[in-house]
Amino acid sequence: AVVLVVIGASSTRAEDSGADIFRGTPVERFLAREDTQLQQYRARRELYAESKRFKAKAHLAAMTELLADGTFRYTILEEEGSRLVRERVLRAVLRDEAALRRLGELSRGALTPANYVFRWHPESTGAGELRVFIQPRRKDTLLVDGAIVLSPEADLVRIEGWLAKRPSFWT
Repeated sequence: AVVLVVIGASSTRAEDSGADIFRGTPVERFLAREDTQLQQYRARRELYAESKRFKAKAHLAAMTELLADGTFRYTILEEEGSRLVRERVLRAVLRDEAALRRLGELSRGALTPANYVFRWHPESTGAGELRVFIQPRRKDTLLVDGAIVLSPEADLVRIEGWLAKRPSFWT
């Protein structure tokens, strides 16, 4: 399984949510944000993958950047574990994201009700942040089965979980 921890930002439209169960919650505020394209960011990502079939695992830390001109780039900060898993899975995830960004296909992975079922329980992570469980509506390597963590202001803090579809038979 590939485990992703991503720190970044996302936006969605409230009218797409289709559920009143979030009324007055940080989830409603998160879903109500204007659908604007992220112009620029810099984030550290931690990626983990394990192949039980091949008894191999790997970890990769990367600094990812979206530049103002739309260019996505990444720098590997550290990596350990199986070379095959690092190359065929973890580095492939970053290469694929760069290619999808160039092709303008990242909406396939957006945090929207079109892509996810959101399940929220009014409990915090202990730091005043709220955990919202996300379940992908389809199997796709851009979708994560797991949770998002929102700040009290309804900003995205991080995404945690497993890819809904394995990026390769290695995982």
